[in-house]
Amino acid sequence: MKPILQKTSAIVDTLISAVQNAEREVILQTFYFDNDIVGKKFLEALIHKTAHGVKVTCLFDALGARGLSGSKEEKQAIAAGVHIEYFNWLTPWSIRNKRSWFFRNHKRVLIIDEKSVHIGGWCIGKKSSDWIDSNIEITNPHVIHRALADFKNMHKFAKKRTLKFQHEKRFTYSLEADHTHQYAYQAPLLRARHIYYTYIKLIKSANKEIVLIAPYFVPGRRLVREMLKAKRRGVDIHIYLPKYTDYRTVDIAARTFFTKLLRYNIRIHLCSEMLHAKVSVFDDTVFVGSLNLDNVSLRYNFENGVFVRDAGLLTQIHADVEYLKTTSMQVDYTEWQRRSWWDKLLERIVGVVKGLL
Repeated sequence: MKPILQKTSAIVDTLISAVQNAEREVILQTFYFDNDIVGKKFLEALIHKTAHGVKVTCLFDALGARGLSGSKEEKQAIAAGVHIEYFNWLTPWSIRNKRSWFFRNHKRVLIIDEKSVHIGGWCIGKKSSDWIDSNIEITNPHVIHRALADFKNMHKFAKKRTLKFQHEKRFTYSLEADHTHQYAYQAPLLRARHIYYTYIKLIKSANKEIVLIAPYFVPGRRLVREMLKAKRRGVDIHIYLPKYTDYRTVDIAARTFFTKLLRYNIRIHLCSEMLHAKVSVFDDTVFVGSLNLDNVSLRYNFENGVFVRDAGLLTQIHADVEYLKTTSMQVDYTEWQRRSWWDKLLERIVGVVKGLL
């Protein structure tokens, strides 16, 4: 099994290779797609497939792919037969604007010929090439069917101003011996935060270990409360974060949680490299997807991912985590208490607005 955590450049090469091997249809949905050397290489692969009769459909977020929208490269791709749609346009008068800067389409999925699906936290652009990110390829028919239905729903919703997104009112998490994969999504709507509530359920039921890998960590009170309860039950909890991200304010917001978590002996590891993967382990269940552990993802974005119960995948994740340990520093509670007064002041200031981060 391939590593789930890889350099983004390696993941993008894997995605491009999957596109090149497509025979009938390519469906791409992603938040971040930059119009740079990496994005242009990806577009070339998509254009090449349309020339060979392959249907190519793309859904990008209008904010994450703003560099592509209206560009010469976009026009060339459309002229070649690539179908491109944008989610939640930035122009407030557009019929495709959702009346909010939030409500971003943060999902990542690449579906090839309805035979395989790639899901993860990857970004397509030169900026992220050296980041550590996540990707999983799945051939499970149930996951492919649900991912395809979710994409069609998002693609249809992208063309409307309405917030009446057609979502499941109930989502039942169920992984059993004959049902080891489950695709999930969530929307910023009433009773539609399915991944978040599944996280809560899995934290409550965890008995051995919880591993959370995320770039942005502003989890909210309930998630923290459930982690503390799990720790009191004797669950071993590790959190892996980048030492610094591309958003300094979010870094400071993450540190407002450190004191309480460290006091309960929850282990926090700060990676020296930019860690952009979104992977979690709850005993024998693994989640790989687009969900950051911050309020923007947990409350305001459209997200997706897959829950998997598979011994081989769990072994691979543990191997990936061992690599992270070699590039990370565990935060010591005593040393953390000695941080400068300036850092403490910044945490107090940012703490006032962290509910929006």
